[in-house]
Amino acid sequence: MSSLNIPVVDFSLCGLNNAEKDLSEKNLESTGVELVKALSTVGVSYLTNSGIDPNMICDGRKVWEKFFDSSLEKKSKYARGEDVMLGYIGHGTEHVDCTKPADHKEAYNITCKSVSSGTANLPDDLSPGITDWMKIFMSENKALTDRIFDLLSLLFAIYNQAMCGWDATQTDYCTITILFTDDVGGLQFDKNGEFVDIVPMPNVPLVYVEDTLQGLTSGQLKAIKNRDVVSADKMQHSRRRLSMGYYVIPDDEVPINRPLLYKDEKINQVNQKALSSADPPLTFPQHLANMAAKIRHDCGKREEH
Repeated sequence: MSSLNIPVVDFSLCGLNNAEKDLSEKNLESTGVELVKALSTVGVSYLTNSGIDPNMICDGRKVWEKFFDSSLEKKSKYARGEDVMLGYIGHGTEHVDCTKPADHKEAYNITCKSVSSGTANLPDDLSPGITDWMKIFMSENKALTDRIFDLLSLLFAIYNQAMCGWDATQTDYCTITILFTDDVGGLQFDKNGEFVDIVPMPNVPLVYVEDTLQGLTSGQLKAIKNRDVVSADKMQHSRRRLSMGYYVIPDDEVPINRPLLYKDEKINQVNQKALSSADPPLTFPQHLANMAAKIRHDCGKREEH
């Protein structure tokens, strides 16, 4: 079976090991050129030397494995509500397409705001240390996200204020995803209309573009479809796969159906002409609510038949 050749960008000049004050525009630009090339052609890239500690990611696997090893009865006490995005998602209970089987997975949805405010309701009783680890994971990925968007702002000549204030949540309708995989395999990306495997780089940030950022950049960055399947390697079938994702969305008030503002006014004029005056501004919370309503409607109609 063919595989997708994932570009690898060396992030050492802009990684979190570098203090903000030591970052130079020259280093940002040289790294940004490579990252933009990857995200505008393939839509996905590994970031080596990002400054994210691999040992921290390994610690996260341990605390979350302990939670997922708990009984269904205990885990269900933390179940996500029907209208709430936060909490535990049991096996076979989530899907976005009612014509297909539900997802063969367990998950736990958390947001940065819920962790920082202390409202995340994390299962420390089942796995002590989860809250402390989540604070570190969220903080480091927020810092990495800021660096990534610094590069994009510079390379695309976007006004910086249009790219700030990003948050994280567990959804596929975001701007970028930063994913940490293990070595089990099974993650696939679309390559010329066919889903193909990627070669795992355990605990190395895998960054890929989602639909919202493709729209905000008027298609300059390429969203790439992906899915998780059972690994083709039969030796891996008895092993658990545990991935941790940081999903980045715009601030609540930012319209996601309006292109970002560029410093080049000619680009802004072209983008404005492409907009339909009949389409009102759409924010991310509105978009998410619309998607959820559509899924409930479609699933309801399917059940009636």
